Amino acid sequence: MTFFSFIRGYYPKGGGEIQVDVKPSKGFQGVDLTEPGSVSSIRGRAFVAGVLPIKMAHQMADAAELELKNSLALSSTSIEIKRYKEKPSDAFGNGSGINIWAETTTGCILGSSGLGKRQIQPADVGRKAAQDLVAAIQGPSCVDSYAQDQASCRDYIEI
Repeated sequence: MTFFSFIRGYYPKGGGEIQVDVKPSKGFQGVDLTEPGSVSSIRGRAFVAGVLPIKMAHQMADAAELELKNSLALSSTSIEIKRYKEKPSDAFGNGSGINIWAETTTGCILGSSGLGKRQIQPADVGRKAAQDLVAAIQGPSCVDSYAQDQASCRDYIEI
């Protein structure tokens, strides 16, 4: 799969665009997601676009990192949340958000996200995304709540 272009669009204006080249597959390999493993790293991206200041991305990321460190026994686990401001050519309108994910020693990826809103402080968005990720990590599962409903191909995926 190849992405040709990507422009974020934000509610209520919309305007996002993406072009993808998808080549047909000859088949699928089975996946075994029965052992969650332990968290090996946590990464993420906090972003702002339009007229919103980069400070908001820093607030989301800082709050998420603090929540993760306080909620999990991850003293030796790397936590890296990148912070950036979208270029005007890469986004249409104003918006902010955070995506964070944990990778485990068995190859599981658990994710969470938060979308900024006018009435919610950026730190609260980051904190809530981190709390959702902590819940996914602490639940004895190999997939997060976003992926659970996509594991309906029982011939190929064992959960």
